[in-house]
Amino acid sequence: MELNWKRVLPALTTTLIACAGLNADTSGQSMPNCCMMNDGCNGMMGSNDMNAPSARPHYMDSAGKMQTSNGWIFDVEPFYWQSHLDDAEVAVSNEAFTTGSSPTTASRFTDATYEHLKFKWDAGVKVGVGGYFDHDEWDVFVQWTHFHNNAHKNINNTLSSPTPATLFTTWSALEVDTLAGNLTAQGVDADWSLNLDLLDAELGRMFFAGKWLTVRPHVGLRGGWIRQKFNIDYLNLSGAGGTTTAITTEDINMKNKFTGLGVRAGVDTEWHSGCGWCLYGNGAVSILYGFYKNTQSETMGPDEFATPSTIILGTTDSFRDSKAITDLALGICYSPEISCMCPSTRFTISLGWEHHMFFNQFQLKRVATENPSATPGTNYTTYVREPSDLSTQGWTLGLMLDY
Repeated sequence: MELNWKRVLPALTTTLIACAGLNADTSGQSMPNCCMMNDGCNGMMGSNDMNAPSARPHYMDSAGKMQTSNGWIFDVEPFYWQSHLDDAEVAVSNEAFTTGSSPTTASRFTDATYEHLKFKWDAGVKVGVGGYFDHDEWDVFVQWTHFHNNAHKNINNTLSSPTPATLFTTWSALEVDTLAGNLTAQGVDADWSLNLDLLDAELGRMFFAGKWLTVRPHVGLRGGWIRQKFNIDYLNLSGAGGTTTAITTEDINMKNKFTGLGVRAGVDTEWHSGCGWCLYGNGAVSILYGFYKNTQSETMGPDEFATPSTIILGTTDSFRDSKAITDLALGICYSPEISCMCPSTRFTISLGWEHHMFFNQFQLKRVATENPSATPGTNYTTYVREPSDLSTQGWTLGLMLDY
């Protein structure tokens, strides 16, 4: 069948003109776009009219182009986190060891278990404020993170039944006669606490990298104040000084303080699925150059409140070093339409899991004094540097408003 172009062309032309008329703004005014990134469940997210268009709240001008203006960003993120510290065991419990064992035994750890701190979950908060500007829609954002956490471990082996395990100390600096064997205790009471404050200042830009994907690369500075306290009480010690005389209490107090400032860079992403729902994934790395001030003290006495007590150890260590920190977050988010605040408001609710790693942050030392011959004056003191990683992880609820 031959196509009649004389009839088709006029009909096609009429159809195109009608479509153009329906899409035109006959009043000369722009139609407001109430939803910053989602126009209903099936609307298009990003615009193809711009190169990497901004994903901040926007409106459509009379020419149909997306426009933004200066705006503010407010963020509050309560969280529930837990900390962990490597190599912080407070004792070694051995079920098989007995006081009658030969001192020449190669190892007293024959059926042993390392006793670690039990870390608790605690609440903290992040608070942020910032703004975005006409200059290519860059934004500046400042956020403060505040978190206190603690851990505890208590073991009491003073009961006669059932037969208690032998506790070997791991942090004591008491003089040990190697002929008499390892230093043991009948009990241990340990506490650890963390005071963590981070201040981040970022320069970033949030833009569409696709129809449903937004990306926000950022660079900036990070300041960190990380303070750790680690206190251990060993009770009823035996084997010190080449004798089996029990020392009622040994009190060990350690502090690890770090203050630093450095650079930070990362990327925040949101993967949208429509109807305002999205999946977010954020990552950043920072390197802080800072100052350490660490102190360690150790005393022994008839009880923990005795005055004066015998001083066994008292050291101070001050130095500068650079430490790396990584930040990772993954979760779900929701940005509902707020028609009453149309056209330039976005409210985001998010819930996800965060993990932060502070590499080699714990810089205390294990000190030991030994007397290999049980002869006075022949003892010597050694120390082992124990750099350990500190980490925090847990659930974070985010509430962000930008307009």
